[in-house]
Amino acid sequence: MRNPHDATDFKRQAQAAGAPVGAIEAVSRYLRSNRFEAAFGTTRGIAMQCGVSNAAVVRAAQQLGYSGFRELRQALRQSLGA
Repeated sequence: MRNPHDATDFKRQAQAAGAPVGAIEAVSRYLRSNRFEAAFGTTRGIAMQCGVSNAAVVRAAQQLGYSGFRELRQALRQSLGA
């Protein structure tokens, strides 16, 4: 499982996947800065905070190597010891 905070090549991955990089980057920044909120939040809540679509939140999780937001959220919870 990938580290949800390791986004060094995130922009390149998003571009290769044809994802809207600005939205994906916004979600990535949010995840790095708001681990607790992301671990217990929803795609809708994160999307609203980032000003992006729910789909962009899911795509961000997938670009980080997770099957979707649920798997990313579980990894964040585990990293917090929850």
